[in-house]
Amino acid sequence: MQLRAPGGPRGGCTGSTKREPKNGHLARIERGRILTPTQRTLRELKRRGLVCAVVEKWNPHVVRGDGGRGIRQDLFGFLDILALDPVRGVLGVQACGSAFSGHVGKLTEERAGPVIEWLRTPGTALELWGWRKVKVKVKRGGKATIWAPRVREFTLADFGLGLFE
Repeated sequence: MQLRAPGGPRGGCTGSTKREPKNGHLARIERGRILTPTQRTLRELKRRGLVCAVVEKWNPHVVRGDGGRGIRQDLFGFLDILALDPVRGVLGVQACGSAFSGHVGKLTEERAGPVIEWLRTPGTALELWGWRKVKVKVKRGGKATIWAPRVREFTLADFGLGLFE
């Protein structure tokens, strides 16, 4: 009797497939692992040498409008990750998948009050990281796709404010 690993004869995932996990976050399979935009961002920030931590949490006690239970809550309503940057200070990061413009609207309109207070605090910075697949050229004229972040830094000027207003 021959034993097989779960997931088929090769054991594990074959290829990149979209999946929608129970918590509602868009995730993709990458080398056999499902990575959310928050996990991708955390991995890249650590690769750049920053000390960072995830500050969003899962609250299973909230009853949603659809009758289900549980929501993901961001710190101050807009932060997924905090990173310690030796140049800028405390960096707050909102991570997203392909809904980049929707998250820009969330930060500049829906959550403008807390975002402005964050940016007015000395030693803080705010970035939005959106993840997408981009085509790259490889040896011998081939093409491949890799995950690449689109990063936007927010300042008080984005809200029509100066530093001391």
